[in-house]
Amino acid sequence: MVDGRAQVQWIRNGSRYQVHLDVAIGPSFAPIVTRRMTSDGELSERGLTPGRYDEETKVALRDPRRVALR
Repeated sequence: MVDGRAQVQWIRNGSRYQVHLDVAIGPSFAPIVTRRMTSDGELSERGLTPGRYDEETKVALRDPRRVALR
């Protein structure tokens, strides 16, 4: 059995948005994997228009991995 948790935070300011997704796998005191994903951009009549995406993944005993798309 694998335990984990996730949390989503949605922030809106006028036509701008930002969303954060945090995921942790393993015990809360020492997760094996954590990942934070962040997207921000514009809200329009056609839906979301992302302007930036960032992701950081940490795996126990490894260097963090970062991805950024603009």
